[in-house]
Amino acid sequence: MIRLMNFSLSRLPVCRVSVLWTLLSVVCAAEEATESLRARSRAVLAQLEGETRLPGLKAEVRVIRDRWGIAHIEAGNTHDLFFAQGFVVAQDRLFQLDLWRRTGFGEMAELQGQDALEGDRFARLLLFRGDMKEEWRSYAPDTREIATAFAEGINAFIQQAGPQGLPVEFQLLGYQPRPWRAEDVLPRMSGLIMSGNWQRELTRARLIAEAGVETARRFAPTDPPREFALDP
Repeated sequence: MIRLMNFSLSRLPVCRVSVLWTLLSVVCAAEEATESLRARSRAVLAQLEGETRLPGLKAEVRVIRDRWGIAHIEAGNTHDLFFAQGFVVAQDRLFQLDLWRRTGFGEMAELQGQDALEGDRFARLLLFRGDMKEEWRSYAPDTREIATAFAEGINAFIQQAGPQGLPVEFQLLGYQPRPWRAEDVLPRMSGLIMSGNWQRELTRARLIAEAGVETARRFAPTDPPREFALDP
């Protein structure tokens, strides 16, 4: 059982607003009034209070939402902790998770058509095709256990929500997310997307070489601000 507590009762969760309005303009601008769409989106927002019983948990878990909507999870064991994390993150951003997974495994063309084929081909070139048992052994000893529990939590939300309780983006686009596997957290593509800093570092180094440190500090500062580490 997961016990859900919200410490900000006046706060209306709006975790999907940016994607929602993008879809509004693209998918249903002429089909559905704004107020109707808002009502549909609110109807499937995350449950913030009460109790929910989920198969797969070993003991009771508490999820406390602070006034910013951030979930704080209290669990008695590692499995339940990451199971609950998967469940909660799916409550808040399942559509984003599904897009990340599709991007990592080269499945975006199923949603976007030919425009996404080039990106899908590149993502599939990066897919790991070796022995997954060896791959898991290259991480910390409990990584597979954690990833499995996390995926089980996501799947618990998908199953509990059912087609009508999924985030509104799925309803508008007319598809359902497939169940998650532990290895879905390992695609190389996501790591590449999140490692764009190397390009900024190269640009900054070239700027230092061509225009000097002070100019680079002015036009290419780090965030948060840090002193440049120059190779003596």
